[in-house]
Amino acid sequence: FKIKKVGKSPSRFDFKKFKKINLYYIKNINDRDFLGMTFDGLAAKINRDLKAEEQERLMCVCEELKKNTTINNAVEIGVGFLDDDVFTRSKDAKKKIAENRELIEKIRSFIETADFKNFEESFKVFMEDNNLKIKDVGSVLRSILIGKKDSVGVYRCVAAFGENGVKKRFLSV
Repeated sequence: FKIKKVGKSPSRFDFKKFKKINLYYIKNINDRDFLGMTFDGLAAKINRDLKAEEQERLMCVCEELKKNTTINNAVEIGVGFLDDDVFTRSKDAKKKIAENRELIEKIRSFIETADFKNFEESFKVFMEDNNLKIKDVGSVLRSILIGKKDSVGVYRCVAAFGENGVKKRFLSV
């Protein structure tokens, strides 16, 4: 070993590799620990403890949240599952809602009479009857329910909020 042969360039931190390693550990951490870190991050972000109902909603989407590369990403998505006192929609979500008023009214009509026990099946029938695909309505539904165009699956969002929660979020648009 000779010091003169050591390169003078500093090493670089490989963020891509870091994200892959972080995602590996997030996917393999048990749900309780993952949710604990997510709850702590959310509580710090909103300056209050999470309510039991909010925690239950987040538990419903734990698998989906774990697909993100960092706890911070999970926290950002998790805000959409909190109560209305801290819930806000992103600019993209607001734009998506503004651009799809006619579609939203169709979905709202469906939701008023929907069978929430078999929501996925009945929603698929609704989409088929209206010549829609999930790609046509998914981002609109997520924009209304969690304030983001993408992230958690639509059916998981609906399951997390339940009938009353979904109807309440639809009333706000």
